[in-house]
Amino acid sequence: MQVSPLSRALLIVSLFATVAVSAQQNSIDSSFRASVDGSIATLAAQPDGKLIIGGSFQAVNDQSVVNLSRLNADGSVDSSFVLDGAISSAVQSVLLAPGGKIICQGSTVTSGGQTISPLFRLNNNGSIDQTFSPFAGCRARKIAVQTDGKVVIGYRNAPYVARLNVDGSMDSTFQAALTESPAMEAGVDSLAIQVDGKILVGGTFNTQMGSQNLVRLNSDGSLDESYSGAPGPLLYVYNIFIQNDGKAIASGKTAPYYGSLPLFRRLNSDRTLDTSFADGSQKVAVAAQSGDTFYTKGQEMLRLDLDGIVDDSFSAALAGGTISSVAIQADQKVVAAGNFSTVNGEVHNNIVRFNATAQAATNAVQVLAFTQPCNSAENFCTTLSGAAGVSYVIEASSDFSHWTEIATETANESGLAISFPRSALPSPCFFRAKLASN
Repeated sequence: MQVSPLSRALLIVSLFATVAVSAQQNSIDSSFRASVDGSIATLAAQPDGKLIIGGSFQAVNDQSVVNLSRLNADGSVDSSFVLDGAISSAVQSVLLAPGGKIICQGSTVTSGGQTISPLFRLNNNGSIDQTFSPFAGCRARKIAVQTDGKVVIGYRNAPYVARLNVDGSMDSTFQAALTESPAMEAGVDSLAIQVDGKILVGGTFNTQMGSQNLVRLNSDGSLDESYSGAPGPLLYVYNIFIQNDGKAIASGKTAPYYGSLPLFRRLNSDRTLDTSFADGSQKVAVAAQSGDTFYTKGQEMLRLDLDGIVDDSFSAALAGGTISSVAIQADQKVVAAGNFSTVNGEVHNNIVRFNATAQAATNAVQVLAFTQPCNSAENFCTTLSGAAGVSYVIEASSDFSHWTEIATETANESGLAISFPRSALPSPCFFRAKLASN
């Protein structure tokens, strides 16, 4: 059975123009009550409903917690998550890795008298994973985690992109085809990994095709020369987010200086501009979650339809600051975090959760990460990340356009285990899962 594409991509953006708050505001989830005394720069939603938050703060729910914490589903501090070290500065990024591990970037940790790299990995209980040892002084500007646990890092110096093995050592099989740029703002500003393992890189650097601001690398780091279409005037790409259909949202500016115009573009798989998407010259995207994708920044939190038109069924008005990070949970509730004091007139200190709309719960599609691959000549089997007790419809495709339903499964505490005869699967094969209708 072929499954029709989603009728809507869920995108949240800010408009620099004044936008009236709709009377149909998405409802705030009153069962989630968390209060953070400082700004949150990054968050990640675990499959079990817990949330990792990182930033610059000293307390969560009046408990002493410095710069990194895990919250339970109701917003309370998870007492089972204990960091065995002191975090010296703000945490800029947290990403989930296979096996329940957590990659953190941007802050130095001191543990047992030893100073650990600003890029470090935690076990699921918050302890430092001593089996992960990046090179000394690994100060990545951007990070992305592959499904096999390898970590792609972007930084300021040529060759600008590198890849770390699961143990943190340099992956010698990856050689980025990027060369030195004389530009003052040279370096990597954004990274995104496609499901086929190719890597989108935004920033300022040189290649064999000349000076570039957005390229795609093959899985070995070589330049994908087929990604060469004209994306329009998107000169400084600060964020890249990949949709389920393989298209990418690129957000940036026309120039690096203050006051330059923001740009927001959707690009086809060859980097050409997707002209079916509404003009994004007054929109900025700075945070997202793969799968059904949300974007947000600023005093208004809004959602776009698939064609880029504002969807007035969702709107939230902020006061006291901005939103810097968004995560979509397995139940399709939306968590927004940043530096703000009220949302829709209610007091919410720097973090808030919205209930899922009926349409989001019905149409939600997630590209789930492989966590425990196990294969044979006859069968393909793996475990996907999924929320325990939640049922998912598993679909397969070879082209991201035509999807075939192959099973309905319910996740347990270990995730979503699937096993299929290879003869029944398309080639190449990509999987996605959507919440099963009740």
